[in-house]
Amino acid sequence: MCKKILFVLCCILTCSAGLYAQEKFTVEGQVLDSASNEPFPGATVVVKNMPSLGAVTDGKGHFKLAVAKYDVILVSAMGYAEKEYRITGGSNLLIKLSQKLSDVDEVVVVGYATQKKATLVGAVTSVPVSALRTPTASLVNGLAGNAAGVIAMQRTGEPGRNASQFWIRGIGTFGANQSALVLVDGIERGSINEIDPDDIESFSILKDASATAVYGVRGANGVVLINTKRGKSGKPSINFRVERGTLTPSRLQDYTGAYDYARLANEAREVRGMNPVYNREEMEVIKYGLDPDIYPDVDWRALTIKDHTSNMMARASISGGGNTARYYLSGSYYNEEGLYKFDDLNNYNSNVNYKKYTFRSNVDVDVTPTMLINIGVGGNIAQQNRPGIASDYIWQSMGTLTPLTVPLQYSSGQMASYGMNNQANPYVLLTKTGFVTDWQNTIESSLKLTQELPFITPGLKAHILYSFDSYNIHNISRTKFPELYLAQRQRDPETGALILQKKTESTPMNFFKEAYGTRTQYRKPP
Repeated sequence: MCKKILFVLCCILTCSAGLYAQEKFTVEGQVLDSASNEPFPGATVVVKNMPSLGAVTDGKGHFKLAVAKYDVILVSAMGYAEKEYRITGGSNLLIKLSQKLSDVDEVVVVGYATQKKATLVGAVTSVPVSALRTPTASLVNGLAGNAAGVIAMQRTGEPGRNASQFWIRGIGTFGANQSALVLVDGIERGSINEIDPDDIESFSILKDASATAVYGVRGANGVVLINTKRGKSGKPSINFRVERGTLTPSRLQDYTGAYDYARLANEAREVRGMNPVYNREEMEVIKYGLDPDIYPDVDWRALTIKDHTSNMMARASISGGGNTARYYLSGSYYNEEGLYKFDDLNNYNSNVNYKKYTFRSNVDVDVTPTMLINIGVGGNIAQQNRPGIASDYIWQSMGTLTPLTVPLQYSSGQMASYGMNNQANPYVLLTKTGFVTDWQNTIESSLKLTQELPFITPGLKAHILYSFDSYNIHNISRTKFPELYLAQRQRDPETGALILQKKTESTPMNFFKEAYGTRTQYRKPP
């Protein structure tokens, strides 16, 4: 009985201590609008999970509330994001509320201005920048599936050439120009694949005639509007990010072995009443691999293609400025390896490799209280390495040659081939034909002068826009071709040696170089 009384007393003392720890006190504070720093009247202030304990701010944004230490108060108002604040003691709290945009209040870039979705009539899609951040070198590859009405098609997965083509609501015109009009910071650009997604502030797609009417016939296939990031007044903001990924092909063909291929080939002929391709003795030789020169068993896909590869991206940016000048600077590096296997015996790498360096600099200067100058410079430097022969031939060769056609190399040392081009040995095409290196560099610059004209009418502005773009490509080819042979189905009856037929002549390493470029200027008077 004494033990039970003692236990009850301990519980009472513990509860008393807890109640003492939760002793209430009055906290005072003020709520402001974060955009204007003005007092916010009518905001609701309540204790989290206890809505009955609350208050409403007065005309000067002040409030008083009875709370306990470590309570969390919620400050909310219609059209503003809810703010949480944990009470750790003291008084005179200062809480700022930020406006929350709904879908209908969201500002969308349309033509030469901006407009709220609530008043928007044309078909305009605003794509979130986060949806464009994909682990590829092409911005368009991240657009597919993230924007309604956009059709994208990727013709190849080769690094450096894997950018998708895209159309907005299909092809609207016939002829040479079937692509959408692309405007970056108000200037027409030929491609958007070189833009770093992290440099984009807003991305809009104009799809129908009412939205693209201001662009005339140039907007017949849709319009893509991109605004890049610019600096804001305040302390410098530095961002750095490194990503590394593993790339695997979505689908690769699976090929049968030599014995299964020979068995199926015989079966296909027998059901048509024809003689089999391989007789019983040859089937035994193929099954046990007794003559790998004439009856090889080669998996060309495993010999030339890896199961996976990798890519890597590193990016850094800094932005900031004062009341007179603001800046935004960024740079990035991207590297992607191909899926081909290459021969370590060569003193060169014939695998596909793509490297790209991207940079951007946006500077805004208030020359006078009514004059603003915007200076923008962006560009990239890209390098691609690939085999000396087109990749189409390599893939066609893998699909054309059977595991029994030819071996990789005959026991006598000669390289094997069934024919020329896509009938040649795919491993030879990949590793013994040299390599090609492409260098590309793009520079895009713009200068915009904006002058306010308040003495004519408030809000009136005039601007002058000038841009200069430069695109250059430099190509170096070092190509060659080895001697290739094809063995007959029968050996020499006297010596048992292979009877070889030369299919191609060897060519020495050839050197070829070309360079070309384009320059584009754009002027837009006031």
